Amino acid sequence: MEFTKYDYDNVINEINLMGLISRSDDDHDIVLENTINAFMKTADRFENIYKKNLYSNCNHILAHIEDHTYCIKCGLDDIVLRNGVTNDDEKLMLEYLSNNKLKGIDTEIICDKEMAMALTYRIALDKPTINTRELAKDFIDTINDIRSDNKCFRR
Repeated sequence: MEFTKYDYDNVINEINLMGLISRSDDDHDIVLENTINAFMKTADRFENIYKKNLYSNCNHILAHIEDHTYCIKCGLDDIVLRNGVTNDDEKLMLEYLSNNKLKGIDTEIICDKEMAMALTYRIALDKPTINTRELAKDFIDTINDIRSDNKCFRR
């Protein structure tokens, strides 16, 4: 899914319908507030489109914590299948996982999700041309190097 001209036209139409164009200067604060609200809604739509694309196009690298599996690259987490959703991000995850299985390179690493994603991000920053297999290997090597940390250990 991507942002299309149709989506752009809809945003412009919403702004026009809200009366944000051709208002008098007396209503400047109201116009500004309405404009900000319209743009925030648009930003939320962009974020949803971005995350759907991220989940769909990610070559997932999987790690584990407790009773669930997650991707260390995009954050997709199958815990939403058991626990339900509490926010918009989880709603998008559930929507994706309802139609797709979470599969990819399984590192067989049990590790805190935030730490795993931070390490993955750092590895990718240091090696911008790294491919998915090399990223998974580097992640495993890094985790093994810091194995003394009680939060991370090999399954």
